[in-house]
Amino acid sequence: MLGLAKRLKAMILQASTSEVYGDPKEHPQTEDYWGNVNPIGLRSC
Repeated sequence: MLGLAKRLKAMILQASTSEVYGDPKEHPQTEDYWGNVNPIGLRSC
């Protein structure tokens, strides 16, 4: 995606789906910590 954006002189918006509100159960959060977010669940994109 970065290569395509560079070629087309386009901008990229990278948004985080990590848990940003409230108190996480684990701090600092590791890569395998999902918290209250499930990126592959029924309600995910």
